[in-house]
Amino acid sequence: MVSTFSMGMDHECLAAKPALLLWMIEVTLDRTITVTGIIDSGCQVVIIRRDVWEKLGTPMKHKQVMYMESANGQANTTMGTIPSICFSVGEVSLYCSVQVVRNAPLECLLSLPFMSLVSTKCQEFPDGSAHLLFTNPNTGASIMVTTHAKKSPRPCYSPCSHQEDF
Repeated sequence: MVSTFSMGMDHECLAAKPALLLWMIEVTLDRTITVTGIIDSGCQVVIIRRDVWEKLGTPMKHKQVMYMESANGQANTTMGTIPSICFSVGEVSLYCSVQVVRNAPLECLLSLPFMSLVSTKCQEFPDGSAHLLFTNPNTGASIMVTTHAKKSPRPCYSPCSHQEDF
C-alpha cells in the first residue's frame, strides 16, 4: 500500500530535462598523457581512440578485436586490445583492459569495467552535473571528482510545444 499526503501548498512539480550533456573527467593514461574521459556506466568495454593509442606507444594485440554494436544499430570492429593501461585520477590509479577504435567523438570512454573497479559512488544533480567518489581497490585511497559537461557541437533536439505533436 502506498500512502500520499499534501501539506496544502500549491507548487509546481519539477520535471526532468529532456536531455542532459555527457559527464566528463580528466584522466591520465600510463602516467604520460592526460585525456578527457566520458563516463558511461552503460557501456561494457573501456575504449580509447586510435590517436590516443598512437601517443601512448603501447603495444596492441591486433588479433584480439571486438565486434561492437551501438544503440543505433551501427556495427564496427575495434582495431584491437591493449591488455592493461594504467588509469589515474588524482591519487587513484588502476589498470584496465582497453579496446582501440579508429574513429570516435571521444578520446576515452570510461565504462562499466572502470566504474566497477573503482567502486564508484555517484551523486547526480538536477543541472546534469555529478560528484563521483572513486576508491582505489588496492590501497583504499579515495577521491571525489566533479564532472564537467561535454559541449555538443549541435543541438540534439528542437524545442516544440506538445500540442504540435497531436
